[in-house]
Amino acid sequence: MKLVWFTDNRDPVTQATAQYLKEQNWRVALNDLGGKSLPGCDHTQVDLTDANALGVAVKSFGDGLWGVVHPAPPPIHASVEEADDNLWARGSESGPLAATLVTAAAGAHLAGLGRGAIIYLGSIHAEKPMGHGFLYSMGCAATQMLCREAALDYGAKGVHCVYLQRGVMAHDMANQSAKSNLYVGAAFRYPQRRMPDPGSLCGLIEFLLSGAASPLNGADLRADGGYTMYYGNQIEGCPEYDT
Repeated sequence: MKLVWFTDNRDPVTQATAQYLKEQNWRVALNDLGGKSLPGCDHTQVDLTDANALGVAVKSFGDGLWGVVHPAPPPIHASVEEADDNLWARGSESGPLAATLVTAAAGAHLAGLGRGAIIYLGSIHAEKPMGHGFLYSMGCAATQMLCREAALDYGAKGVHCVYLQRGVMAHDMANQSAKSNLYVGAAFRYPQRRMPDPGSLCGLIEFLLSGAASPLNGADLRADGGYTMYYGNQIEGCPEYDT
C-alpha cells in the first residue's frame, strides 16, 4: 500500500485530502502540529525544524513512502512595519526553514527508492501578499523557489516536486486584512461565484503524487479556480458583492 505523509495536520485542505486518499486505499500518515487527527491514519509528532527528527521519521516509513505533502504553516499576522525580530524568526522557522529540512529528509529518502513526489501546498499569497500576512507570503515565495531547486536536485533520481498555489477558501476569511482588499467579495471573485471547499483539490493532489505527474517536475501550478483572473470591474451594482 502506498504511503503519503502530510507534514502538518492543521490545514483544512490537508485534512480533506488525507481523508480522501485514505478512502482511495492510500496509507496516510499525519504529522500532529495541533490540528485535527483522523481515525485510520498513522500519526507522527515531529518538529519540522529538527533535521534529525525529520530524518528518523522519514526513514521509519521505509519502502512504503511514495510521497510527502508539505502545507504552508498558518499565517502570522504582521505587516513589514510591525514585525519584530521574534516574528521574523518565527516566520523564517515555520516557513522556509521547515520546508528546506522536510525537503532534505524526504528528498534523500525518496531518491534512494528511485521514485516519489514532494508536493508543496502553498497559496496565491506566494505572489499576492494579503496585507498583514507579509511573513506568510515570504515563506510561500521562498518555498516556491525551493521547489524548483529540489526538482533539479532529485529529478534525476526519479523524484518530482510541485508547488501548488490554491485560492481563497472560507476558512481563510479570518485572515482578511484592513491593509488589502484581496479578500473583499471573495466568493464573487471566482468565475463560478462561490469559494471552493477544502476537498476541491483532493483529486489533483492524488494525481500530482503519482508517477503520471513526473513531467510537471519543478512546476508552479496555480490551482486557484480563477480567483486571480478577477479584474475588479464586475462588482459595481452587484447585489451578491459582500462588503
